[in-house]
Amino acid sequence: MAEVEGKEVVYRDSMPARLWWPLWSKIVAIKKGEKLLDAIDWDMAVELCQASVESWGFEGDPADAMAYEVLDFNDMATITTDAYNHVVELSNRRAAEAGE
Repeated sequence: MAEVEGKEVVYRDSMPARLWWPLWSKIVAIKKGEKLLDAIDWDMAVELCQASVESWGFEGDPADAMAYEVLDFNDMATITTDAYNHVVELSNRRAAEAGE
């Protein structure tokens, strides 16, 4: 869970395969040290958030792409960056547990 502009954002504790399969190759292609918002376009940012955000205190459903269009830029940038960091952390934790 995180807070963005005083609103709760809850990130998934698992990565649903159907949502993540098309995104994974794009996520791992982001080069170390590259700024996330420079590395992805709007559509990928929305896909990343849809796959990562379970619930939030903002208007609309985070599973609906249209809900992101009305967000303030800074809120969207924060949610996108937090979603990416959460996914990387979750993936690293799962890999460590599996002994990879």
